[in-house]
Amino acid sequence: MEKELQVLREELLKCYGLDINKAKCFFSTQNYAFIFPGEPHMIRVSIGSVKTREETMSEVLWVDDLKQFSETVCEPFPSLKNHIVEEFEIDGVHYRAAMFRTARGAVREITDLDAMHFIAVGDLLGRIHAAGADSAKAGISYKRKKWYEKQAPSFAYARENLPADLMERIDGIYEKVKAVPEDPRWFGMIHGDFHSNNYFVDGNNIWIFDFDECNYGYFMYDIASACITWLMNGYHMEKCRRDALNEDILPYFRTGYELHLKLPEEHWQLLELFIEYRTSIMAVSLSRIRSSGIVSDLEKARQFVIFPLMQENVLDGFDMIMRQAGAFKAGFASGETDSQQHWKESREGAEAIVYLEGRLDALTAPETEKKIMQLKENGTQRLKLDCTELVYISSAGIRVLLKAYKNFAKLSLSGVNEDVGEVIAMTGLLDMLDQEGTENRT
Repeated sequence: MEKELQVLREELLKCYGLDINKAKCFFSTQNYAFIFPGEPHMIRVSIGSVKTREETMSEVLWVDDLKQFSETVCEPFPSLKNHIVEEFEIDGVHYRAAMFRTARGAVREITDLDAMHFIAVGDLLGRIHAAGADSAKAGISYKRKKWYEKQAPSFAYARENLPADLMERIDGIYEKVKAVPEDPRWFGMIHGDFHSNNYFVDGNNIWIFDFDECNYGYFMYDIASACITWLMNGYHMEKCRRDALNEDILPYFRTGYELHLKLPEEHWQLLELFIEYRTSIMAVSLSRIRSSGIVSDLEKARQFVIFPLMQENVLDGFDMIMRQAGAFKAGFASGETDSQQHWKESREGAEAIVYLEGRLDALTAPETEKKIMQLKENGTQRLKLDCTELVYISSAGIRVLLKAYKNFAKLSLSGVNEDVGEVIAMTGLLDMLDQEGTENRT
């Protein structure tokens, strides 16, 4: 490795005239990155077999074009020969090199994120996606793969190495994404790997870099990539992930994003699907890593991604694994946010009352549903759910209510607080079922 690095340094010296020995070298699965401390430039060297020359040139040209839309894009610099991409061969291995501006600032700690941060990131990503949409309208085409072409080799590998049930789940998510039309209003050139380690914060500016994964894809994929990073890293840990997303991230992100590009409202409804797809890509990518030198705890990282994927809803799955790992604040698992359902019921003839407590979410819903259906099997015809002590209900909990509504002759609710009632109302269930109860007409 040291000999290879020395030869690389010599080649780069010829290309760029820089003292490469002053640079710090970092290696990922595909690239070498030579970082010059205190200097405004860095050099990326890619192994030629990973991408074609056309793909590499298109990436660099697109990043160069983006500079006109945002001053904080880390644009390419030419070599001594005025080439934006240099090529050379060492011991039969082909390499391509490109020099880029170094991003200013640093990664922002998750504890330091706030509304203004999400507005600024939304503003930047909105500019980039608007540029992609404008390029498509102008008939400009870059030689970059479409999203499914780019992922095909990884999926083929995963199919041979991941458990069949996990791959079936991933394939199901993929097919849902594939069914989304490639409409130029929400489809074009995207960053492809947009997360909090691929942009730096410098005061009020967000500097974006590492466009190595850029491709033709859905703008919502970039948005989902950013959101899942913030959620996985624990932004607002005292809340469930869906609430943190919808209440504390998305409204501010959209404020910045929609300054430049307005996506149809129905497309925003696909965000959770793209979060699931991004999580799938993470699982597929982790399946290809064999060295824990790239990820500090490889097996833990895999399980952190795989477990949520195997749940009915990925965001609920992240809630479960974080809670089980003790990642939530102490208050989240006790008191009024208790996630344990302490089952209490009373029966009289064909009528039963079930007292719901704490949270009815992905963690507690399966057992609650099982016990409710046992009441049905034991002859209960009329069911009343006392929600006086219920403080939270997720989509998994709503499904329990819907199943009960369909299976009992009469279902009624009592003691529903404002927050729980609002969630139930959003599903339309209250149109069929008021809080005093209604006869099931199905």
